[in-house]
Amino acid sequence: MKRHITLGLLLLLVMFSCEFDEIKSNKGVSVATITSFKKDYREWAFYLNYTYEIDNHLYNGESSRKVPGKYIDEYMSKSFPIVYSIKNPQKSILLVTPGDFERWGMQFPDSLGWIRIRVGLRNL
Repeated sequence: MKRHITLGLLLLLVMFSCEFDEIKSNKGVSVATITSFKKDYREWAFYLNYTYEIDNHLYNGESSRKVPGKYIDEYMSKSFPIVYSIKNPQKSILLVTPGDFERWGMQFPDSLGWIRIRVGLRNL
């Protein structure tokens, strides 16, 4: 059982790494809107679901970053930048924290300063 869990986690890491590499090689930038969330039942946190439009096609995504439950309302209907693959636009990554922007060589926008101030995420 433990071996299956380890193998599953390794597979998820490889899949995320491949998606990251594809986006990095074919990076486009757009804006997404938070539409809903999905509960992580292991802790009081949520993954953000978002939509974005590329070339008149609507796409959906889910953040890899969790938001503490007491702050989830702060995110609903807000807009955030995403990076996506111009070759495969359904592959995207939501940029929320200063660290997310730094990983992609982008400046953290002043318009998201409320994340630091009002939400107070510790893992920025």
